[in-house]
Amino acid sequence: MKYYRKPSRYHVGKRYVSCLTKWGLEIDENSEGLVQAYLGDLGRIPYNEQLYWSIFNVAPQGGTA
Repeated sequence: MKYYRKPSRYHVGKRYVSCLTKWGLEIDENSEGLVQAYLGDLGRIPYNEQLYWSIFNVAPQGGTA
């Protein structure tokens, strides 16, 4: 993940990723070991970061609830 390669610019915690004081994103890990973030939160980070996150998008599995 690109955020680990630049620790002077990005901070990665268990529940949060941030870029200096420019933006931050709450994250979580689901039971399948996938990192997840709310779409509304992703919409508040810079567009180039949204594109980066979109390459890791996983389609939902299973049926409707």
